[in-house]
Amino acid sequence: MRARRRLVNALSLIAVAVGVTLTLSGMLSGALYLSLPGALAFGAGIFGWVAVRRRLFAWLRLPGESALKRGERSRWWILPHVLAAAGTASILGCFSVVPIIYAHVDDTLRRNHIVMWGEIGTTLLIFAALIYGMMALGEYTQQDDDERVLRPTDYAQQKGTSGDAPQIPRYRPGMLNPRHKDDSSS
Repeated sequence: MRARRRLVNALSLIAVAVGVTLTLSGMLSGALYLSLPGALAFGAGIFGWVAVRRRLFAWLRLPGESALKRGERSRWWILPHVLAAAGTASILGCFSVVPIIYAHVDDTLRRNHIVMWGEIGTTLLIFAALIYGMMALGEYTQQDDDERVLRPTDYAQQKGTSGDAPQIPRYRPGMLNPRHKDDSSS
């Protein structure tokens, strides 16, 4: 079963790579008819990857295993995905679509539109990266009940260092480098 999942996952990622390659080559060479099969291959690869991750089909699950359920906060991950896709489309469009649309206008105006769409795409990608980081930090940070911004200096002692727990030794000048004399021995 694991081998089947790995195979479908690998084929999906290959389809994504081939789709991106065909789409970009079609867009950059001016042959936009090559972009459609590339986009279809990319979509099929993404669908296969999601099917493996979520175990959508019975032949991807162990007998008796059900499809994986989405987490309670998983829908919020759509926002940075959409921003990243819009930013990528804007950057690709500024190099392939804008020069075609504005081919009949002045070079200065065409360059301004290229720079504008490139900056919009870059801003969207940076914003998506920041949201990815904040959401990952929120998802993987351990929860605690302390709402204070600054921790007190004896926070570790308050949080349960009891007599049976091993104590962390305090720093002494000679503990990192044995050649230095310890202050307590003089």
